[in-house]
Amino acid sequence: MKKIAITFGATMLFAAVASAQSYAVQNNSFELPAQPGMGSYDSTGFPGWSHSGGADWGSWWIPDGGFITIGAPDGNQIGYMNGGSVAQQLSGGLVVGTTTVSAYGLTRNDGLSGIFELELWAGGTVSAGVVSGGTMLTSTLYTPGALNSAALVSASYSASASDALLGQTLSVEITQVGGVSQSDFDDVHVFATPEPSTMMVGCFGLTGLILRRRARR
Repeated sequence: MKKIAITFGATMLFAAVASAQSYAVQNNSFELPAQPGMGSYDSTGFPGWSHSGGADWGSWWIPDGGFITIGAPDGNQIGYMNGGSVAQQLSGGLVVGTTTVSAYGLTRNDGLSGIFELELWAGGTVSAGVVSGGTMLTSTLYTPGALNSAALVSASYSASASDALLGQTLSVEITQVGGVSQSDFDDVHVFATPEPSTMMVGCFGLTGLILRRRARR
Protein backbone atom coordinates (compact mmCIF):
# COMPACT_ATOMS: atom_id res chain seq x y z
CA MET A 1 0.00 0.00 0.00
CA LYS A 2 1.12 3.55 -0.72
CA LYS A 3 0.18 6.61 1.34
CA ILE A 4 -0.73 10.05 0.03
CA ALA A 5 -1.03 13.19 2.13
CA ILE A 6 -3.93 15.63 1.73
CA THR A 7 -3.78 18.89 3.70
CA PHE A 8 -6.83 20.90 4.82
CA GLY A 9 -5.61 23.96 6.69
CA ALA A 10 -3.72 22.59 9.67
CA THR A 11 -5.12 19.10 9.19
CA MET A 12 -3.06 16.62 7.21
CA LEU A 13 -4.80 13.43 6.16
CA PHE A 14 -2.86 10.33 5.20
CA ALA A 15 -4.85 7.99 3.00
CA ALA A 16 -3.87 4.50 1.94
CA VAL A 17 -3.95 3.97 -1.82
CA ALA A 18 -3.96 0.46 -3.22
CA SER A 19 -1.07 -0.40 -5.55
CA ALA A 20 -0.89 -2.92 -8.38
CA GLN A 21 -1.37 -6.57 -7.43
CA SER A 22 0.99 -9.03 -9.08
CA TYR A 23 0.00 -12.66 -9.62
CA ALA A 24 2.68 -15.31 -9.26
CA VAL A 25 3.35 -17.03 -12.59
CA GLN A 26 5.43 -20.16 -12.03
CA ASN A 27 8.61 -20.31 -14.10
CA ASN A 28 7.52 -17.12 -15.86
CA SER A 29 10.85 -16.58 -17.64
CA PHE A 30 11.51 -20.29 -18.34
CA GLU A 31 14.77 -20.52 -16.41
CA LEU A 32 13.82 -24.10 -15.50
CA PRO A 33 14.99 -26.61 -16.40
CA ALA A 34 18.33 -24.81 -16.30
CA GLN A 35 20.37 -25.45 -19.42
CA PRO A 36 24.12 -26.19 -19.15
CA GLY A 37 25.23 -23.31 -21.37
CA MET A 38 24.52 -20.89 -24.18
CA GLY A 39 22.80 -22.56 -27.13
CA SER A 40 21.53 -25.49 -25.06
CA TYR A 41 17.86 -26.45 -25.05
CA ASP A 42 15.51 -29.05 -23.64
CA SER A 43 12.64 -30.66 -25.54
CA THR A 44 10.87 -32.23 -22.56
CA GLY A 45 8.94 -29.16 -21.41
CA PHE A 46 9.28 -26.69 -18.55
CA PRO A 47 7.84 -26.99 -15.01
CA GLY A 48 4.83 -24.94 -13.95
CA TRP A 49 3.15 -25.29 -17.34
CA SER A 50 1.37 -28.05 -19.26
CA HIS A 51 1.39 -28.63 -23.02
CA SER A 52 -1.22 -29.91 -25.43
CA GLY A 53 1.20 -32.52 -26.80
CA GLY A 54 2.25 -33.61 -30.26
CA ALA A 55 5.20 -31.24 -30.63
CA ASP A 56 8.51 -30.42 -28.96
CA TRP A 57 8.48 -27.77 -26.25
CA GLY A 58 11.04 -26.69 -23.67
CA SER A 59 13.48 -24.05 -22.47
CA TRP A 60 16.28 -22.63 -24.62
CA TRP A 61 19.35 -20.64 -23.58
CA ILE A 62 19.90 -17.89 -26.14
CA PRO A 63 21.81 -16.51 -28.05
CA ASP A 64 22.29 -19.63 -30.16
CA GLY A 65 24.35 -19.37 -33.34
CA GLY A 66 22.41 -18.29 -36.39
CA PHE A 67 19.00 -19.33 -35.02
CA ILE A 68 18.60 -16.35 -32.70
CA THR A 69 21.46 -14.05 -31.82
CA ILE A 70 19.88 -11.74 -29.23
CA GLY A 71 19.69 -12.46 -25.52
CA ALA A 72 16.56 -13.39 -23.63
CA PRO A 73 14.36 -10.46 -22.50
CA ASP A 74 14.60 -11.80 -18.94
CA GLY A 75 17.29 -14.12 -17.56
CA ASN A 76 19.16 -16.48 -19.90
CA GLN A 77 16.41 -18.69 -21.26
CA ILE A 78 13.17 -18.49 -23.21
CA GLY A 79 10.32 -20.93 -23.72
CA TYR A 80 9.58 -22.46 -27.11
CA MET A 81 7.07 -24.82 -28.68
CA ASN A 82 6.81 -26.23 -32.17
CA GLY A 83 3.01 -26.26 -32.11
CA GLY A 84 0.05 -26.63 -29.78
CA SER A 85 -0.45 -24.62 -26.61
CA VAL A 86 0.86 -24.22 -23.07
CA ALA A 87 -1.17 -23.12 -20.07
CA GLN A 88 -0.95 -22.46 -16.34
CA GLN A 89 -3.57 -21.79 -13.66
CA LEU A 90 -2.63 -19.06 -11.19
CA SER A 91 -3.28 -18.95 -7.46
CA GLY A 92 -5.37 -15.76 -7.42
CA GLY A 93 -8.79 -14.70 -8.64
CA LEU A 94 -10.14 -11.78 -10.66
CA VAL A 95 -10.40 -8.52 -8.71
CA VAL A 96 -12.01 -5.15 -9.32
CA GLY A 97 -9.82 -3.03 -11.60
CA THR A 98 -7.80 -3.63 -14.76
CA THR A 99 -6.00 -6.96 -15.04
CA THR A 100 -3.21 -7.21 -17.62
CA VAL A 101 -1.35 -10.18 -19.08
CA SER A 102 1.93 -9.57 -20.91
CA ALA A 103 4.78 -11.53 -22.49
CA TYR A 104 7.62 -11.10 -24.94
CA GLY A 105 7.52 -12.79 -28.31
CA LEU A 106 10.71 -13.42 -30.28
CA THR A 107 11.42 -13.77 -34.00
CA ARG A 108 14.18 -16.16 -34.98
CA ASN A 109 17.04 -15.05 -37.21
CA ASP A 110 16.14 -17.76 -39.75
CA GLY A 111 12.51 -16.63 -39.98
CA LEU A 112 11.06 -19.92 -38.72
CA SER A 113 8.79 -18.20 -36.21
CA GLY A 114 5.12 -18.76 -35.48
CA ILE A 115 2.24 -16.49 -34.53
CA PHE A 116 0.95 -17.10 -31.02
CA GLU A 117 -2.06 -15.91 -29.05
CA LEU A 118 -1.57 -14.82 -25.43
CA GLU A 119 -4.80 -15.36 -23.48
CA LEU A 120 -6.08 -14.52 -19.99
CA TRP A 121 -8.90 -16.68 -18.61
CA ALA A 122 -11.15 -16.69 -15.54
CA GLY A 123 -12.54 -19.90 -14.05
CA GLY A 124 -12.32 -23.39 -15.47
CA THR A 125 -9.45 -25.84 -15.19
CA VAL A 126 -6.10 -26.33 -16.93
CA SER A 127 -5.18 -29.68 -18.41
CA ALA A 128 -2.84 -30.65 -21.25
CA GLY A 129 -2.03 -27.06 -22.15
CA VAL A 130 -5.64 -25.92 -22.49
CA VAL A 131 -8.06 -23.95 -20.29
CA SER A 132 -11.44 -25.71 -20.21
CA GLY A 133 -14.77 -24.51 -18.84
CA GLY A 134 -13.63 -20.95 -18.21
CA THR A 135 -14.22 -17.55 -19.78
CA MET A 136 -11.56 -15.90 -21.92
CA LEU A 137 -11.22 -12.37 -20.56
CA THR A 138 -8.85 -10.96 -23.16
CA SER A 139 -6.20 -11.97 -25.69
CA THR A 140 -3.58 -10.57 -28.03
CA LEU A 141 -1.46 -11.90 -30.90
CA TYR A 142 2.29 -11.91 -31.29
CA THR A 143 3.10 -11.70 -34.99
CA PRO A 144 6.75 -12.25 -35.97
CA GLY A 145 8.53 -8.97 -36.65
CA ALA A 146 12.00 -8.14 -37.89
CA LEU A 147 14.38 -11.07 -37.90
CA ASN A 148 16.25 -11.54 -34.64
CA SER A 149 13.99 -9.31 -32.54
CA ALA A 150 11.80 -9.36 -29.44
CA ALA A 151 8.62 -7.40 -28.72
CA LEU A 152 6.31 -7.05 -25.73
CA VAL A 153 2.63 -7.85 -26.23
CA SER A 154 -0.12 -7.32 -23.66
CA ALA A 155 -3.88 -7.36 -23.23
CA SER A 156 -6.13 -6.06 -20.44
CA TYR A 157 -9.56 -6.70 -18.95
CA SER A 158 -11.45 -4.22 -16.74
CA ALA A 159 -13.74 -5.62 -14.04
CA SER A 160 -16.29 -3.53 -12.15
CA ALA A 161 -17.62 -4.29 -8.68
CA SER A 162 -20.63 -5.97 -10.29
CA ASP A 163 -18.65 -8.26 -12.61
CA ALA A 164 -20.01 -11.81 -12.37
CA LEU A 165 -16.51 -13.26 -12.82
CA LEU A 166 -14.98 -11.64 -9.72
CA GLY A 167 -13.07 -14.14 -7.60
CA GLN A 168 -12.77 -16.74 -10.33
CA THR A 169 -9.26 -18.17 -10.61
CA LEU A 170 -7.13 -16.74 -13.42
CA SER A 171 -5.21 -18.78 -15.99
CA VAL A 172 -2.77 -17.99 -18.80
CA GLU A 173 -2.67 -19.82 -22.13
CA ILE A 174 -0.26 -19.37 -25.05
CA THR A 175 -1.46 -20.96 -28.29
CA GLN A 176 0.41 -21.20 -31.58
CA VAL A 177 -2.09 -20.13 -34.22
CA GLY A 178 0.00 -19.80 -37.38
CA GLY A 179 3.36 -19.09 -38.90
CA VAL A 180 6.12 -21.35 -40.11
CA SER A 181 7.46 -23.52 -37.32
CA GLN A 182 8.07 -22.35 -33.77
CA SER A 183 6.70 -19.97 -31.13
CA ASP A 184 9.28 -18.38 -28.83
CA PHE A 185 8.26 -16.39 -25.74
CA ASP A 186 9.54 -15.08 -22.41
CA ASP A 187 8.78 -13.10 -19.25
CA VAL A 188 5.06 -13.76 -18.72
CA HIS A 189 3.37 -11.47 -16.19
CA VAL A 190 -0.15 -10.95 -14.85
CA PHE A 191 -1.02 -7.97 -12.65
CA ALA A 192 -4.10 -6.01 -11.58
CA THR A 193 -4.31 -2.24 -11.13
CA PRO A 194 -7.20 -0.78 -9.09
CA GLU A 195 -9.28 1.84 -10.88
CA PRO A 196 -8.56 5.43 -9.75
CA SER A 197 -12.16 5.88 -8.57
CA THR A 198 -11.87 2.75 -6.44
CA MET A 199 -8.56 3.83 -4.95
CA MET A 200 -9.75 7.30 -3.93
CA VAL A 201 -13.29 6.64 -2.71
CA GLY A 202 -12.12 5.74 0.79
CA CYS A 203 -9.85 8.78 0.87
CA PHE A 204 -12.62 11.21 -0.07
CA GLY A 205 -15.09 9.57 2.31
CA LEU A 206 -12.67 10.02 5.19
CA THR A 207 -11.98 13.59 4.10
CA GLY A 208 -15.71 14.40 4.19
CA LEU A 209 -16.01 12.94 7.69
CA ILE A 210 -13.16 15.13 8.97
CA LEU A 211 -14.65 18.26 7.40
CA ARG A 212 -18.08 17.55 8.92
CA ARG A 213 -16.54 17.07 12.37
CA ARG A 214 -14.61 20.34 12.07
CA ALA A 215 -17.77 22.18 10.99
CA ARG A 216 -19.57 21.14 14.20
CA ARG A 217 -16.89 22.67 16.44
